[in-house]
Order: sequence, then structure tokens, then C-alpha cells
Amino acid sequence: MDDPTAGRTAASLDEEGFAAAIDGVPAPVVVFDGEGTIRALNAAVTDRLGYERSDLAGEPLGTLCPSLSVAAVADHCEDDAPDPLTVRGRLADGTDAQFDLAVERRSGPECDRYVAVVHDVTDARERLRNLEQYERIVETIDDGIYILDDAFNIISVNEAVSELTGYDRSELTGANASILASEETLQEAAAVSAALVSGDSDAATINTTLQRADGDEFPVETRFSVYPFGDGSYGQVGVVRDISDRIRYEHGLSAIHDSTQQLLGAETREAVARTVADAADDLVGLSAAAVYLFDEEASALRPVATEGADGEGLSPVGPEGGDLWETFATGERIRDRSGSPLSLGGAELAAGAGAYLPLGTHGVFLAAVPVGEEFAASTAELIDILAANAEAGMDRVDREQRLRERDRELREQNDRLRRLEATNEVIRGLDQALVGAETREAVASAVCDRLADSELFSFAWVGHADDERVAPDAWAGDAPGFLDAVERSLDAENGPPSVRT
Repeated sequence: MDDPTAGRTAASLDEEGFAAAIDGVPAPVVVFDGEGTIRALNAAVTDRLGYERSDLAGEPLGTLCPSLSVAAVADHCEDDAPDPLTVRGRLADGTDAQFDLAVERRSGPECDRYVAVVHDVTDARERLRNLEQYERIVETIDDGIYILDDAFNIISVNEAVSELTGYDRSELTGANASILASEETLQEAAAVSAALVSGDSDAATINTTLQRADGDEFPVETRFSVYPFGDGSYGQVGVVRDISDRIRYEHGLSAIHDSTQQLLGAETREAVARTVADAADDLVGLSAAAVYLFDEEASALRPVATEGADGEGLSPVGPEGGDLWETFATGERIRDRSGSPLSLGGAELAAGAGAYLPLGTHGVFLAAVPVGEEFAASTAELIDILAANAEAGMDRVDREQRLRERDRELREQNDRLRRLEATNEVIRGLDQALVGAETREAVASAVCDRLADSELFSFAWVGHADDERVAPDAWAGDAPGFLDAVERSLDAENGPPSVRT
């Protein structure tokens, strides 16, 4: 029998001595027959499981172990299994429990007897389950988890640390953390750990870089806490996360923010396109970007700004221009995963994938990633923001251009109205002056005075043909020398309109 104490008990006593003998066993012992009826139990059953003798004596085995059958016990004994029989049990107060039974079958003259030493392993199994769940969690999360001693020797790491660094777990376990971190980083971690030990904080975060097995460095964020050893020293347990994508995303957001400020000052759609292409060039993960604007006269998309692509090699794209034109025509974003090279309406671009984003009625924004790669979720989000900013910038440029044209039209209209009003004012003044004029000379003088007084004319004169020249009859205004300087000959071909008339 697996429990040596129970084995000695069952082997040394006859049928009548069971009850007295098992009382000396410190662990709970239950004796039942081949029918599953409990025949005897010791005092430890009361102490450990809460049952009085009268609660179980003569009762079926199912009272103590609801799911256990005598047949299962017999099979276990026949197999001579080295491990205990684990079953669902029940304590006296009705609480479910888990028992390990060390069972030995003893043959008697009338019937078989089974002597079972009962171990309540409920708490131990619960702790084991919790430990197994914790281990599964540690091994399935993407972040690296590590445990260090007070000298920064690596006690344990999960598989994620191995994937992050390129080292096997066996290479890392037992090695010093200096295999991954610089001396400066370890000094900073030591100072922070000392502060955690002496302070009130439970955990701290450090942003630094680690070195992979191939020598490349990558940025990480590690959050850790300290825990005590038995000798009074403290180790570290922490989580480490690769923040390369986060840094690239933040860099991209910064580039987009800067471009947004520049877009506010752009006065043409071409200037907006240039700003957007420049911003796309700052986004980590993109290999090329281009902005196509719709040319109404040519009914085609014309590349006006490119980065990472041969701008001179890109030609206008018409209705047969594949994904570019379809994006413009439908207003729907298209992700091209056809592989390298991408077809751009007669031109080709080496890229792993291309994204075509509509810019409303203005055109299309193209972004591409290097050969062999696909769009990261963060990169796709950034180009969506950039395309939205581009469309908004071009909408603003169009609105402002329409406003400028409207303002110009209004100014021209107002100028025409002012000139018309001034002309009407002159005409009304002439009418009034002519009413009072009684001679030809008075009429000529009145006409010249009225015209010269208006803002439309600076000098006016009236004359008559006298042989070969035009002789002035009356004049008024700020240029009296005009009549002396002007050619008044009737035969001159380049004379003023008044003479030619």
C-alpha cells in the first residue's frame, strides 16, 4: 500500500481488530467492504474530515466519496497502481473536497475488506492549479517576464524574452543581465531598486535599450518590483516590452502634427500634396508615397508629389489605371497585396504592398511598404490620418480660392457700379448746366467744367475744325499744357481721338 502506516495496519490485524488498530493512525482511515459499506473509521476522520463515527459507520462509501465506486477501487488495486486514487470527496459540513486515497485490499474468510488512508489534498491541488494557470499565463503573454537576483543574475525568463532577444532560455538562465543591458542601465535599475526597497512605491518603470544576440539594439520599457530573499537581499521580478512600434508611431504622429501646421499655410493643392508627401517620407515603415491630383482638362490623375519613387517615371493615370483610378472613382480605400512590383497605370513600383486612399474629388494618395513586408496596423492608421489631413487641406484651399475669386468679382462689380454712378452724376450735372447755357461758347465751357470737376476726367476741351487744325473753343482741368503738346492737325494719322473724330 502507498501509505506505509496504513499498509502495516492492514497487514498485521485480523478482521476483528480493524477498529482498534486504525485509531492509532494519525491520518484518516476508512474501512469498507466489497459492497461499498463503511465498516470502520478512526478518530482522525473526525479530527480532519469532521465526521463522527456514527455519521459514516454502516453508510455507503458514496457518503464520503460521492463519485467513487467499489469497482473503481478494485480495478485500482488490481493494477497495483503506484499513485494514490484521486477522487471527489465531501466533508461533514457538505463542502466539496478532493481526496487522495491510498487503498489496500485485504481478503477475508467471508468478504474482502478495503483499507483506505484518506488525504485531503483540496488546498494543495488548488495551489497546484493556480501555479499551473500562472505558468500558462506567463508563457502565453507577448511581454517578456524575468526574475533577477540581487547581483542581476537571471534566475528565470519566459519564452517571450527568448523571442525578443534571440537567446535560448538556457543561455539566459544563470547568465548576468549584462548580456542584454548596458552597465548604465544596470546602474539605473540598481538605484531604482534601492529606492523601491526603502520607499513606499511597489513598482517602477525604466525606458532603455537592450541588445539582441545578433548585436542589434532595440528600445524597451520594463516595469519591475523587488522581492526579498531569505538572506535579506532583494531580487527583481519584472515585465519587459519592445516599444519599437510605439516609438515609430509617436514619431509618425509628430511628423503628421508638423505637416498639419504647414498645411494651414498652403495656398494651392500642389503645395498641400508636396507637404503630405514630405510627411509620408518621415513615417517609418513606408518605402514610397505619391499624391495624384485630378486634372479636369485631361480627365486623368496626375502625379504631383512623390517620395521614394521615380516621380519622372510615374505617368498620368486615366480610367484604365487600375487600383489608382478605381480608388478615385469609387471613393473607397484599396489595399493592393498583389506583390512587387505595383502597377501604377503604365509605371511599376517595387513594393511589398500598396495602399490607395481617396482624397475626395481632388485625387488619390498612394503609400507603399518595402518588398517582403506588409502594412503594420500603426502605419495604416497614420496614413489614414495623413490622407484625411490632405483632403481637408485641399478642401480648405478650394474654399479659400473660391472666396478670393468671389471677392475679386465683388470688387470689380463695385468698381463698375461706382463708375456708373459717377458717370450718371456727370450726366445729371451736364443736363443742369446745359439748361442755363444760352450760347455755344457757354455750352462748351459748361461741358468742360463739369467733366473736369468729376473724378472720371482730369482735363476736358471742346474745339472746332479751322482749316487744317482743330482750334480749341473751351477747356478745363489740371493739364492746360495738353493742348500745346497734342497734335491737332487734321491730316495727322496719330492724333488724339478727339482730333481724329
